[in-house]
Amino acid sequence: MTRTTLGLLAADALIWLVSAVPVGLVGAAVAGWTGVAVTLIAWTLSAGLVFLRPVELRLARVLFGAREPTARERVRLEPAWKRVCGAAGEDLGDYVLRVEDRAEVNATAGGARIVSVTTLALSLPDDELSALLAHELGHHLDEHPVAALLGWWFALPSLVFDLLLRVFGLFGWLFALARIALLIPLGLARLAAAILSRSAEFAADRHAARVGFGPALAGVLERLVASSGRTSQPTRTKRSPESHRRAR
Repeated sequence: MTRTTLGLLAADALIWLVSAVPVGLVGAAVAGWTGVAVTLIAWTLSAGLVFLRPVELRLARVLFGAREPTARERVRLEPAWKRVCGAAGEDLGDYVLRVEDRAEVNATAGGARIVSVTTLALSLPDDELSALLAHELGHHLDEHPVAALLGWWFALPSLVFDLLLRVFGLFGWLFALARIALLIPLGLARLAAAILSRSAEFAADRHAARVGFGPALAGVLERLVASSGRTSQPTRTKRSPESHRRAR
């Protein structure tokens, strides 16, 4: 496990501490101190549920539109993935391939062992598609998606609690202070995770280069830079911002 991954897990721990406040309050309201202990333990252990394969696939579908590849897409995707896993000495059976219907060159390392690519990425030359997949495999080998998924899960109670405080905050300044006390450490934790995510991207790039896909990955990055330059000019269309760790 790399220092970047440990840093991401440390940010997850801070997120857990922040969310432990609303979770503990629910437990205390139900059964006092015993309820606090039970709810905190149950909520912490429940994080394991999001790593169950059916749950992972459902989350990938709901959050990112990652669907099962068609027969034609498998013919394009699976040989490239086989080359990447062969170069890295990884077991093909540990991973699930998915496709996202988006008109941009990109890929995602999701869940514990999900790799998805956009439909436009499938049109890349063989070496560049393989390089893109090698980048995502690098994320998985360093367990970056695990840390990201834990952070998302542990942040949920704080986000729900903040929503409730906004609803009832209209009736008193105490709720506003509670929101501030909650959001400041949560915001710092998520900022730290975002900074570390950049290090994770560089680490994934290094992995792709280490297993022989460096020049091809450079070609992918040149495409992305060129595409970014075109979209920065005034046009009639806009792209939505990215919200998940993806290949840069």
